[in-house]
Amino acid sequence: MDLRQLEHFVTVAEEGNFTRAAELAQVTQSGLSASIRRLENDLRAKLFSRTTRSVGLTDAGAAFLPHAQAILASGRAGRSAVARTATVLTGTLRVGSEQCLGDLLDLPDLLAAFHQRHPGVEIRFEQHGSDLLWERLHAGQLDIGLVAGGSRPGSATALRPGRLTHAEIGRESLVAVCHPGHRLAHRTEVEWADLAKDAFADLHETWAIRRILDEVFGDRGLHRHSVFSVNDVHALLSLVQRDLAVTVLPASMARKPEAEGLVRLSITDDDTPDWVAAAVRGPTPSSPAAVESFAALIPGARW
Repeated sequence: MDLRQLEHFVTVAEEGNFTRAAELAQVTQSGLSASIRRLENDLRAKLFSRTTRSVGLTDAGAAFLPHAQAILASGRAGRSAVARTATVLTGTLRVGSEQCLGDLLDLPDLLAAFHQRHPGVEIRFEQHGSDLLWERLHAGQLDIGLVAGGSRPGSATALRPGRLTHAEIGRESLVAVCHPGHRLAHRTEVEWADLAKDAFADLHETWAIRRILDEVFGDRGLHRHSVFSVNDVHALLSLVQRDLAVTVLPASMARKPEAEGLVRLSITDDDTPDWVAAAVRGPTPSSPAAVESFAALIPGARW
């Protein structure tokens, strides 16, 4: 027996009439009758007693009806369960990011929002400087990267997605940060040349801001004395808090709680680049639907 035969049997039993049952089942009356005969042959029992005026269930038919109805109900439930899984995302989402994207993006909130919507997707997250993130994106080792770069076209630090799709999240100006006891602390503005005389605390050279600073000073023929290289914004600010060095950061990073009490100085050179944050999709996503869903959650990104 098959589900179609059971549907025909239940429809005839509920309607008590082959003609109406055939209309509801959208088959010919002869086709309906043939289906019922095959079912009766499988069960080796007559299911209906027929007269010229009515159709009724035999004892065997009455005994079989609730089981047939239960089987059909179970089949419908199974189809619904399968349909629901078609809309549930599964697989793996590989995300990489610089440690801090300032006020432009709250990464833990973003990851939590995605997980709440798609708990069936395993999130694999890694943190690197933007240079390494670009390498891993191009190599197909990440599905989406949250990277940064400079805003000057043609610059070595400008965002260069190549064959990768990217969307700018936002951009910020750069500010110098120093200890309140520093020689420049009484000022509100500086030029790059004013900073060249100081010891610098830098992020590692794979970070976008480090490469931007190296390029800016190099373009001006200025020597920068980089004495600290760290991989953590908080550690960087801690060094400045102890008046061991100055640093330059995107504006929102310089407003972090760890920077409380430090002095922020605008940089007035006309060609000072902005710091730009962007989301970039890798060329071979492990779960394309998951990447699309995650990309749609990134605030400010226009793909």
